[in-house]
Amino acid sequence: MPFRLAPQTPVAQTPPQPEDRSTDTSPTEASTPPRTDLSRLGPMLLPNRPRRSG
Repeated sequence: MPFRLAPQTPVAQTPPQPEDRSTDTSPTEASTPPRTDLSRLGPMLLPNRPRRSG
C-alpha cells in the first residue's frame, strides 16, 4: 500500500505543475472569477447572518 501511494503522489503533482505554467491565461482568468465570487458572497453572507438580531 505505501509503495502505491508514494508513486501516485509525485506523479499527480508533476503533471499539474507544468500545466499551470503552460496555461498563463488560465491562472489569470481563474484569479478574476474568485474575486467576483467573494464580492458576491460577501453581501450574501451578511444577510444570512443574524445581523438584525445582533
